[in-house]
Amino acid sequence: KANLLEEVKAEALAQEAVEDLINSKINEAIEKINTMSRSVASEAETVSASTEEETASMLEIADASRKLAEQAQDLQNALSKFQL
Repeated sequence: KANLLEEVKAEALAQEAVEDLINSKINEAIEKINTMSRSVASEAETVSASTEEETASMLEIADASRKLAEQAQDLQNALSKFQL
């Protein structure tokens, strides 16, 4: 009986050690996932800010192009008065 009891205790300790190891590995994996998630979120913010800047630039270019087209039309109209 004493030998069986010792074996059961040893098995319980071994099982506890395995559970601790598994829990440790799970916690490490969760921490890595959290770190990667924070990194991805940070990169997404950077991309979003860049996209906003590019959009603003494109709007400025479109506005400048529109103004240039208007000026070209005004010039065309002015020149047409001097045609022979």
